[in-house]
Amino acid sequence: IADPSTSPIAYLVQITFPTTIWNRLMTIFGKNKMNIVQHILDRMLVLTYFMVVGGSWSIVFWYLYTWLYYESPGVSNIHGIIGIGVFISCFISWGVANSSHPGKITSQNFQRYDHYPYDNLLFLPNNRCETTHLLKIPRSKFDRVKYQCIVPRYDHFCGWTYNTYGEENYRYFLLFVTQHVIMCFYGSYCAS
Repeated sequence: IADPSTSPIAYLVQITFPTTIWNRLMTIFGKNKMNIVQHILDRMLVLTYFMVVGGSWSIVFWYLYTWLYYESPGVSNIHGIIGIGVFISCFISWGVANSSHPGKITSQNFQRYDHYPYDNLLFLPNNRCETTHLLKIPRSKFDRVKYQCIVPRYDHFCGWTYNTYGEENYRYFLLFVTQHVIMCFYGSYCAS
């Protein structure tokens, strides 16, 4: 029942209900206000990220730093400076990941990204994108969320950074994730 193209229940729940509710709300509030609502809904995970990470760090700065500097016998004061560096680097890595571009396949730069073999299962030779009508190279996908283009080596769309990741910017996503893993381990080390 998960596929709307084969299941009438899935079509009703995933397409008919949301579309009907959205259209009714659009007639009540107008297109401009609903575009604002859509913009906010699209970025809810980004807001959640800033609330969780910023909120956690504010608790650390407010309560843990006092303990670090005045009461802790086993944690050096240098961790106060390192902690601020870790905090700032988390938000910098988010900004870099958010502003990076995944790459865009066009008819002019097609050869630049065509370096993966066709598997003849998922990626077939001479297959064209239904939206852009360009040849689809292996591991590419049309991004319907942010860029409206074919992304080479498409990996995923991340709601936390509100960005699509592909061949050109996957390293920035890994930087973002790695920085937050370091933050978690470092915070656990200092707090224990």
